[in-house]
Amino acid sequence: MRLAELIVPVKDFGRAKQRLAATLCPDVRRGLVEAMFADVMGAVWGAGLIGRTVVVTGEAAIAEQARRWGAAVLPEPEGFDVNEVIDRAVAGLGFDEEEAVLILAADLPLVTADEILALVAAVPEGPGVVIGRNLAGEGTNALVRRPPLAVPAAFGPGSFGRYLAAAMARNLPVRVLDLPGVALDIDTPQDLARLKAAGRDCQTLRYILTQGL
Repeated sequence: MRLAELIVPVKDFGRAKQRLAATLCPDVRRGLVEAMFADVMGAVWGAGLIGRTVVVTGEAAIAEQARRWGAAVLPEPEGFDVNEVIDRAVAGLGFDEEEAVLILAADLPLVTADEILALVAAVPEGPGVVIGRNLAGEGTNALVRRPPLAVPAAFGPGSFGRYLAAAMARNLPVRVLDLPGVALDIDTPQDLARLKAAGRDCQTLRYILTQGL
């Protein structure tokens, strides 16, 4: 299977992790975003996929870190939501219909290289969609589309149902994977507690422990 691109969108620090704003100050949230991104990029690097990795972000610090991992950087255009940003990025990069694109959330501290490879391996031989579902079962933390714009990007609450509906409307096969590292995105204090309970070493865990969280 030809993986053309792995795209990791990263919001600017001011908009990231708003559900943690009541408990974490902006500087701590920024550090959390950077630590999670480092964990995700470590897994991406470990997967050794053929194809480019592109980080879409407007944050200079994230862009610098992405380049250190060997990723290309696309600036996030102002005035667009994350789904518009993703689809504009994919459309602008130009792929053929045989290729697949993996979109991976940037807040998955426990994602592993093996899980990333499992997402890619699950892509059907022809057109289709692979969904890496979140822990609650209603959201999407990873999406593989073949062709690259097989269904519109629809990340956000309830995205799992939207992707299923979009794929069914287009008669596309869908494979759903429930992978522990992909499932755990960090949005709430409860998610931080789950990360600590998992007890797996990662940069994000080390960061939150140093912050006394």
